[in-house]
Amino acid sequence: MFAFRLPARVAVAASVLIALVLTGTVAGPALAVPDAGGAGVTDPPGPATEATIVEMLHQGGLFGGDVIVDPSVTPYPTSGITNFRPVETAQIVLDDPGVPGRQDLLTYCIDLATETEIGVHYDLGDWTDANVPNLAYVTHILENYYPAVPGAPSTGTDVEKVQAVQGAIWYFTDSFVVPTSYPSEHNAIKAIVDEALTAVNGPPPAPAPAPIPPTLTLTPDAADAPTTGQLVGPFAVGGNVASSTLSTSGVDVFADADGTIPILPGDSVAQGAELWARHVSPTASEGFALSAVESVVGGNVFLYDGGNPGRTSAQKLILAVQANVPVRAAAAVTPFAAGTLQVDIAIGGPAAGRQSAVTVEARCDTGGTITTGTGTVPAESAAASYPVITVSPLAAGTTCTVSTTSSGANASAALASSTTVPASVTITDQATATIVVTQSFAVPGPTPTPTPVPVPSPTAPPTPSSLPDTGGGALPCPIPVSLIAAGLALVLIARRHAAAARRG
Repeated sequence: MFAFRLPARVAVAASVLIALVLTGTVAGPALAVPDAGGAGVTDPPGPATEATIVEMLHQGGLFGGDVIVDPSVTPYPTSGITNFRPVETAQIVLDDPGVPGRQDLLTYCIDLATETEIGVHYDLGDWTDANVPNLAYVTHILENYYPAVPGAPSTGTDVEKVQAVQGAIWYFTDSFVVPTSYPSEHNAIKAIVDEALTAVNGPPPAPAPAPIPPTLTLTPDAADAPTTGQLVGPFAVGGNVASSTLSTSGVDVFADADGTIPILPGDSVAQGAELWARHVSPTASEGFALSAVESVVGGNVFLYDGGNPGRTSAQKLILAVQANVPVRAAAAVTPFAAGTLQVDIAIGGPAAGRQSAVTVEARCDTGGTITTGTGTVPAESAAASYPVITVSPLAAGTTCTVSTTSSGANASAALASSTTVPASVTITDQATATIVVTQSFAVPGPTPTPTPVPVPSPTAPPTPSSLPDTGGGALPCPIPVSLIAAGLALVLIARRHAAAARRG
């Protein structure tokens, strides 16, 4: 079902019609006519969009409802219909929005419960994604009836043929049946359904292999790229398409991580290749796409690609007849404002060239994400300024500081001064912020001779003014020295006289 938007007068008439049919008072057809004046939507396609609805041919309609049967084993019913409603029919035409002109990819609806309209965007899908039952019967109808076989059914206008084929498809995919009160539509659909049941050898049909669509992928399909020009990637080219053609928007693409092998728009890219991209200019939709055109058999499905704002789903479509179909993959590249940190070490002073290695560390904080870097000026480097650290890309707004982890001072070079200017920097878009660490070295002077500290001479104890105490009792009074000497002399004289007497 497509563009399921009936004018108010048609919606009211349909409600009345349902009541009349249910009471059996109306037997002739009164089909819901599509809004032929509807312009659809004009949303631009995405870079990976493969097809867009551009027209609805042979518009008509059916009136019917659901039956509770297994369509794969049940001939087209004549009773048991519930949930009566009008539905619209048309040959839905898709075209590749990336190629000028019309390709006219003809499709039928296979999802009765979901609407679509002109301007809705699609990608080629597969039956696993579409999740549509009874593939063998649907494929048989597509291969043997209008428009693949213009003369089948053999009677009726193109509008009536589309109604019959679409009604038969909806029976196998959605159990939708037109009642016998619309005999021409009912009988035309019944003929196709019953022939399909017989043609695939009755119930249950032998499992039919699902059509294998051509595929083309880019992994990942999105990346952030800095405005400082560093490459992002790799993007792996996958799928079963042998080769594809490159187109770009706001980026340059390369075949190597160093950016030395450019791939230009229009160049061929082989399946299995790896690609890298660089932001070069702001555009509305930055990135690159790969495209190929492959022959696709009827029975392949187209699924809504999600590219229409405000729309969450759209009718699944099935290719009615073999056609050359675009196959496309795209990778979105989102630029982010970024800059660079440069750290220099300046060596100076009279002892420059004698110092040991000088090492610094940069620390950059981007809202909780820390990036660090270290740099060294080798020992004995001459006086000069040396770039030692470059950190890029850094997101704009990042704050960076630098600390010295090895000063370079040694016995031959004394550190006279050390400065870091500025103390911190904030990164800005596409600019280089520089921090300079300056180490100034002086020649150490001779080692001074220590001044001897005089050692004081020992002090002699004082001479006592009296004889030492011998332990005897103290004299009652001092005795003059002269008296003592006279006493000693008398003793000596007495001893001599005694000796002379003994000899006589």
